Amino acid sequence: MNKESCTSEDKGKDESLTQKPETKKLPTTQGLMILECFLYNTSTPLSGADIARQTGLLSGTIYPILKRYEKNYRWLKSNKEKGDPKTLGRPLKTFYLITQDGEAAFSKVKEKLSRPKLHGKEPLLPSG
Repeated sequence: MNKESCTSEDKGKDESLTQKPETKKLPTTQGLMILECFLYNTSTPLSGADIARQTGLLSGTIYPILKRYEKNYRWLKSNKEKGDPKTLGRPLKTFYLITQDGEAAFSKVKEKLSRPKLHGKEPLLPSG
């Protein structure tokens, strides 16, 4: 398509940008570990510290993933702890819950990961 034939309706319709986020790429191993924590605790809000205890991941790994899954993918939702940080003697915690979109995305990812990646060919058997 040349510049002259491009209408204002055509601009910004890059299909890769309009795909649902969960179809763009698979989560990392660490991301899957975090999602898995929520699937075992679907109705219990989890803090970053809870996730760190369950996964062994460090906060520098956990919090960027939580933020991405909440803001970009909408797989998680968060709520701040209520209270006064001075009274509690610590900063307020943020608690996360998995959304229905997050549960669906995790199911799709598990399905993709469980399929053999042979591209329709028979696996090679050892000769001998």
